[in-house]
Amino acid sequence: MITIQQYNITETLSFYKAKYDWEYGQDEIAYRVKQNKWLLGSTDFNTTEIKIRSAEVDSIVDYGIRIAMKLSGIETLKNLAWTGKSWSYIQDKHSKDPEKTFHSHNAAINYPDTRVNAPVLTDWTYCFYLQVPNDLQGSEGSLLLKDKDGKVYATKPEEGDFIFFKGDVEHKPNLAPNSEGTRIAICSNISFNITEIR
Repeated sequence: MITIQQYNITETLSFYKAKYDWEYGQDEIAYRVKQNKWLLGSTDFNTTEIKIRSAEVDSIVDYGIRIAMKLSGIETLKNLAWTGKSWSYIQDKHSKDPEKTFHSHNAAINYPDTRVNAPVLTDWTYCFYLQVPNDLQGSEGSLLLKDKDGKVYATKPEEGDFIFFKGDVEHKPNLAPNSEGTRIAICSNISFNITEIR
């Protein structure tokens, strides 16, 4: 049974939290995340797209799909297609902030990968926090979310947290230059907005 907590921050910003059931242990999952990064390198700065499949990582992705289904009011995937993209985010005190700006994931997969003349819009973006340092100061290591009026809200994740928000929510991770630890997250875009064959 998945329990989801809803946080209504402002009129235009909400997010949701759930806890992983730890089907696999933290070290087992972290090994697969690091293996993926070692084999593929970084996609950009602190992220690596997850293309090496394993039962450990698939457990996270499958759990994320189940939460997204609940949030979308979907009871079964029968007769329903879905897509998404997953990546890891690994941060330590040496990590840099490449953009220094907020961003959103409006397209669930790399656009224009699709043949139709429209992106596959993201229903949900989530971050699963596999490893969180215990020496974070202030808002270091927080996930920053921005509402439509430009107000910024910081939420500090705990290990095992899934944090979900709509695909158009602007967000960014807050760096932790004073931490001696490493933060590891597995993030995904999920879309059930798949065009049917005409």
